[in-house]
Amino acid sequence: MTESTEHRTPDFDPRDHGLDPRTTLARVPGAEECRRTSPGHEIHFIQARLLGQHPERWQDAVITEAAEDGRLSGRLLEGDERWWGVHHASLADELSPGAPVQVNIGTSAIFVAPGQVRSVRFSTDGPPEPLNRCRGLRPVIHRAPDGTETISGYTADGPGD
Repeated sequence: MTESTEHRTPDFDPRDHGLDPRTTLARVPGAEECRRTSPGHEIHFIQARLLGQHPERWQDAVITEAAEDGRLSGRLLEGDERWWGVHHASLADELSPGAPVQVNIGTSAIFVAPGQVRSVRFSTDGPPEPLNRCRGLRPVIHRAPDGTETISGYTADGPGD
């Protein structure tokens, strides 16, 4: 089995910090990047793999609005039901009113184009509030009595939504 480089960059190898590369989002982001995998942020590689296992859950839809603050709205083609969603960053450059998409509301995913699946926090009750700005991850540092420091992992900085 070959090791995927999708979740690893040369500047960070989780094995250097005693972390398992199979279960770690193994890239230290800059301040503008997000590594959260809750709905509306990034898609974890396990979630991405599972999205293809139930094609019957995907529904054809059309975008009715894509705002700069990350909020989206659209309607399902079958049944004409409205939905709303929010992503941590603007999708307005990728999605314009009238753009065809596929949504998987149960797994918080929107298929924008081949190779482009985004995580969206969906609602069928009305527009959700925008998500808090992502600040990346910060190291969890443990200090030993002798003053040495070790990094045991990384945690989200700021409120988690």
